[in-house]
Amino acid sequence: MMTSHGSLSGALLCAVLAVVLAAVPARGVSIGTCAMNLGVDYLSSREAALPGDHVRVQLTLGTGFIQGGTRATLHAVRFFLQCNGPVDHLLPCVQDGTIVAYGGDDTITTTCPGATWATGHAAAARPNQVVFSPNVPIDVPAGTPVYCQLEFDVVVLGMPRAPTPGVIEQLFAVGFDQADAVCDNGLRGIVGTMSGLRVCDGCN
Repeated sequence: MMTSHGSLSGALLCAVLAVVLAAVPARGVSIGTCAMNLGVDYLSSREAALPGDHVRVQLTLGTGFIQGGTRATLHAVRFFLQCNGPVDHLLPCVQDGTIVAYGGDDTITTTCPGATWATGHAAAARPNQVVFSPNVPIDVPAGTPVYCQLEFDVVVLGMPRAPTPGVIEQLFAVGFDQADAVCDNGLRGIVGTMSGLRVCDGCN
């Protein structure tokens, strides 16, 4: 009797232990992270731009924490001139008419060491996507949120439509549909930054 009872107790203990172990979450194995940073500023003497104004756009490029790696290599930055805000997807953004134009490659300046940038995009409002590509890939050390800057002009052509009648929404993106940035741990960097260019018609 004692032997039979002991065997039953052992079986119950094993069953309970199995339930406890099943309830403990498994530890995942991560190969790392690949974090990119994009910051946007508009350099203008006005609080709001007028139709016909040339506005300087300053894009700050950098990285965040790169676990398992030491750098990200940047191959391209994508800029969407005008986006219609109330849509249920980020990319590609829906073009909000032809209310702003790219200023042209001759307006580009940069502080990125050893690099020059080009787009091949005309000084025009279409196509909506402007792809900035450096002549050489840019290696950005991990944990460097402000590494270098890219500047260029846009030209305000008109007023945005509702629901943002006083703001032209613009989008900067890296890595959503192509490997624009790759970290040395093998992961692709993905980041998107929406910005708003304030405009008005008839302001002082």
